[in-house]
Amino acid sequence: MLKRILAGGLTAALAFSLLTSCDAPALDSSAPDTYEAKVPTAAQEDVDSYLTDGAISCADTVMTINGTDVPASAYFYWLSYYASYLEYYYQSSGGEDFSLSDQYDEDTTYADYVQEQTENTLISSVVATQKAQEEKVELSEDAQTNLDNMEENADPNTLLYYATDLDGLKFTFTNYSYSDALQTALFEKGGKYYANKETLQDYYDDNVFGAKHILIQTSGMSDEEKAEAKKTIQGYLDKILASDDQASTFDQYMNEHSEDSGLAQYPDGYTFMSGDMVSEFEDAVAALKVGEITPEVVESSYGYHIIMRIEPDPEEIDDETLKERYQEDTYSGLLDEWTQSAEISTSDALEKLDTNAFYDKLSSLQDIINAITEAENAANAASSAAASQQSAQ
Repeated sequence: MLKRILAGGLTAALAFSLLTSCDAPALDSSAPDTYEAKVPTAAQEDVDSYLTDGAISCADTVMTINGTDVPASAYFYWLSYYASYLEYYYQSSGGEDFSLSDQYDEDTTYADYVQEQTENTLISSVVATQKAQEEKVELSEDAQTNLDNMEENADPNTLLYYATDLDGLKFTFTNYSYSDALQTALFEKGGKYYANKETLQDYYDDNVFGAKHILIQTSGMSDEEKAEAKKTIQGYLDKILASDDQASTFDQYMNEHSEDSGLAQYPDGYTFMSGDMVSEFEDAVAALKVGEITPEVVESSYGYHIIMRIEPDPEEIDDETLKERYQEDTYSGLLDEWTQSAEISTSDALEKLDTNAFYDKLSSLQDIINAITEAENAANAASSAAASQQSAQ
């Protein structure tokens, strides 16, 4: 789930809009100390040097991708963006204290995951830019105008909030713009991967599935309880497979025993696309023909399943959704192909970076910026209220 949420692409557009339309007050070192919170001078001078205790400066090259140097300010922008989003996602899902040192999975910490996402995003965006320039793809007029006006429009406080500077922002938005222009060129009418009716039908046949299932949930169960649950659902499967009318028997057990919370809303089963379901479920469905039932119980993170493949409902997937997913998956496949052969190196300083310490210090800086913003907003609101009251007298 997180990988789909954090995949690059449109997040760059969102992030750019944050950087250019934030309501945070611009920094002015000559202004009087109106607010108790104050951004450290060292952070204003070079935010990445401040956050890494002098180990890495904004202009330092931290990665090289097929000969393109990646400045630290671009790297740390994505690192801070992903870390901040992960913390938000974690807390909105009911978590309390978030730390990048916590485990994302058995073998990976959140810090490792964030660095992986950061580097993958940079590699994909830089390689896409290189490919676009090879193909003589030009930026749109709007994208070029945004780049030309970036120095005037970028908000200094928000640059600091995302651990970047103007050069880092330009680098990030330039790569996003070329990637966007490349996708347009590839998928527009006349483009190499334009989605005509035949192309979309082939994609539908290969990537749209229908299934219904019987589920026994195992979340929170002990090993003994899980063993008992598997024994129970295996009994269901044995009786279904032994039946002269497997489909009817399947439906009977599904309606009487399935613990799927979506059964009431989808009594006739699910229509879904590749990547929508957990891999164990999808793989089991893909191995079946329509009308077949899994010969063995399938285990996923949700529990134990008996699955029947059915015909997908074409009304559940509209043409626009199908086209968007075709373009998304095709472009993702192209990026995988292009990046596999990319020559990539990282700096020694980056290899030694303490991501947890970096983010802890960034979080403190973000708290200061938030406090300044709140104080500025409160002062503006008070001033507006006073002006309204005076005009009413």
